[in-house]
Amino acid sequence: MSLRKFLEAVFTLSLCFYPATKAFSQARHPEPLSEERRGAMALQLRGSGVDITEAALIDALLHKGEMLISDSAARMLTTLPKTPTSVAALRAALSAPNVPEFDLGWAPIVESAAWALAQMGDTGWEDTAVAQLHKMSRASKPESVWQVLLAGVLANAGRADGWPVVQATLASNDPFTVGTALVQAEYFDQLKDPVGGQPIDVLAELTKLSSIASDAPTGTYTTPPVRKQFEKKIADMKAIKSKKK
Repeated sequence: MSLRKFLEAVFTLSLCFYPATKAFSQARHPEPLSEERRGAMALQLRGSGVDITEAALIDALLHKGEMLISDSAARMLTTLPKTPTSVAALRAALSAPNVPEFDLGWAPIVESAAWALAQMGDTGWEDTAVAQLHKMSRASKPESVWQVLLAGVLANAGRADGWPVVQATLASNDPFTVGTALVQAEYFDQLKDPVGGQPIDVLAELTKLSSIASDAPTGTYTTPPVRKQFEKKIADMKAIKSKKK
């Protein structure tokens, strides 16, 4: 798979896991897997010899050694009853000491583990996730995408530590990573900016950045120019705010 195709797939997945129409100024919690995503992941896992049981999913998460399988295993654990065993396994993946080296590094597994812990309603994992966020290198674009996604998970938990990461990505003019950042950005609204401590006004930030966003074609049918992505997100957020008045 080419890097561009991979990033487009991540953008699509981020839309599945963090629907853009619900989060703005509402309760901050990750959306559960849709039935469609759950079914697709179950097929993927079973096709790789992984049963949808706690023991099998934990083994795939920590020992399978295939990034996409481990990522799906972490998310599928949220469809089973929460147990101390599943929480411990997800915390181990979040800390990454037992996670093997993947082609794209450990960042995707850290993000999916944090997402799963948040989805289960677990607490106490946030400081570890923040530490991992700061460790993630932004040298390669796949890691940058997962860093943005992890920042969004933390924002859902009320932690704005990843806001500088999201801001930098929004300003990057990369149509694929910007798309992911736009999905995550709204979760930061009214959280305290880690730089300065002022409440974050996401709509104002997006409006400012949209004026300098690129309107160049991206070369793909599924990914619109950056400026159009900004304009759509701004319109969606304004519509939601208008309904609340």
